[in-house]
Amino acid sequence: MGEEVVYRIGDKVLLKKQAEDGQIWIVKKVFASIKRCSIQRVTPDRIFEKSIGFKFLILEVDLPRRIKLDEPKGKARKSNTDKDQRMILTFERIAHVLKFIHASSLADNVMIKAQVMPDMTIRTMQRYTEALAAEGYLRRITNEQGVPCFFVTPKAVELLNLNSKQSA
Repeated sequence: MGEEVVYRIGDKVLLKKQAEDGQIWIVKKVFASIKRCSIQRVTPDRIFEKSIGFKFLILEVDLPRRIKLDEPKGKARKSNTDKDQRMILTFERIAHVLKFIHASSLADNVMIKAQVMPDMTIRTMQRYTEALAAEGYLRRITNEQGVPCFFVTPKAVELLNLNSKQSA
């Protein structure tokens, strides 16, 4: 089953080769059949515009990336598509948790639940953070009040293309 990132007019993107420069480009036209789009960057004195292939772009809005999945054929079509969509939703939630932890200096389960996943129970939030710590995406420390807090690891920074200055 193939997958591709779907770009839309108005998306904020980064060029893969220059992502560390932080130059944000805006998608102006999309040519889906040839997997290219026209992007534009505006500075105070100039407007830059170019046509570039999808494979050279990264969505600046990051994850959740809009991913288009090929439809499976046969009996398993509906169940596989539903399973794929659930996996994408789970990955979106994980990405939101990692980004929140990366942005805050000290984040614990209660803070993450309140800010990112208010629809979850605190135990579910603990399961998310425990799994992320076990897989090496989070590092747990205890603050002065004895509350376990989290920092993102370089593995998470690389996964989400985050600015590595704030990672632990």
